[in-house]
Amino acid sequence: MEVYKGLQQRLDSLSDEFGWDVGKTIQEAEATLYAGSGKDFSRHLTSVANVPDERLSELMNTAVRSGQEELARAVAVTAYERGERGLFSRWAEANPERAAAVERIKGTPGAEQLYTRTAHAMRPPKANLQDLVPTAEDKRKAAEAEAAKNAPRQAFFGPQVRRQVGRKVS
Repeated sequence: MEVYKGLQQRLDSLSDEFGWDVGKTIQEAEATLYAGSGKDFSRHLTSVANVPDERLSELMNTAVRSGQEELARAVAVTAYERGERGLFSRWAEANPERAAAVERIKGTPGAEQLYTRTAHAMRPPKANLQDLVPTAEDKRKAAEAEAAKNAPRQAFFGPQVRRQVGRKVS
């Protein structure tokens, strides 16, 4: 039971560490895709908010051709929020770093599923009382280990060594 408790504590610490690592990776991927910076992004985002859905693709093409990355990001984020996943995917796949971020997000289970997998599915089974009672095989291995430990002493003294305490009684 003590060994099990040690294993359980180790699993919990590794699970927490793994969860933090995955969370950090997802946060970095989301920042790569959704976070804009500077006044230009904010201005573009507010102006794109009033553009109808059917004109978003046209606006994205114009932004890409003219090299306005912040406008293209604003259009992509707006399209994603409106459910236009195709336009967002096209923008994300145009850059290898953004494409990798999309794949990372797609390939990572959600927080609830991750918790279930690490905290429950991977937990070692609890030992029952019958698991703690030594079997015949366990007893045989213990006897062999004891014999191996006593082998040097028996080799020195011989197999018939007996201790006698007191005087011999007839």
